[in-house]
Amino acid sequence: MTDTLFLADFRRACTSKYCPLCALVTETARRYFSSLLNGFTLAPDIHQRLARSRGFCRAHAWLLKEVEQVERGDGNGTATLYSTVLQGIRGELDACLAESPSGAATKTHWWRASPAPFGKRLRERLRPEGICLMCEHQKETEEFALEQLIEALDETGGSGELALLYDASAGACQPHFLRLLERASTDSTARWLAHVQRQHLALLEAQLDTYRRRDYQKTPSEAEDDSWIRALAQTAGLPHAFGEVVE
Repeated sequence: MTDTLFLADFRRACTSKYCPLCALVTETARRYFSSLLNGFTLAPDIHQRLARSRGFCRAHAWLLKEVEQVERGDGNGTATLYSTVLQGIRGELDACLAESPSGAATKTHWWRASPAPFGKRLRERLRPEGICLMCEHQKETEEFALEQLIEALDETGGSGELALLYDASAGACQPHFLRLLERASTDSTARWLAHVQRQHLALLEAQLDTYRRRDYQKTPSEAEDDSWIRALAQTAGLPHAFGEVVE
């Protein structure tokens, strides 16, 4: 049975001109950051998590900055959160520098392994000790969305409400389409997804072709004018819909 709150969120996401799953998880991330900035910037558990993960990943760090600037017009919330992150990183630098005084020669014997190079030990200390907090939250949202959509397709085929909303949307980006296929439990569900995906791609290809051959004396339609941007989004997904694992 489809979750009522999810249905409302998915219905809104399907009005986007981009992948509805990207739109859904991105909007969820924005709401999460809005809540974080407006009530939890001093929460000890949040600071502990951010210290361990060395802050948010690249994609979500810049989304945090965007949300704060739009909603608050300053960076006070981010400054509060990241003071702890920077203190933690500096602490690791201090600890590693204290262990290895610069310029000190180290004598080793055949029975005693030489210490690891300073750079390697420092790199290990500075590695994130946990996943980005927003990546974790966004992954849970995405998994639930994929599960809800696949369950609905398995139960009602292409005639259920979620299927109709998805069919009328811009279609899934390639990364989310592959994730839907991974979870499709029947050939009929996988084939329906493939059929819908092909329809969306054919329409986008036609709009791209019209854009390429456009008459500069005529004003292109909105769908034609941004087709090249939607082609990027279709193959890669929206910028903030996927986190980044930093090595």
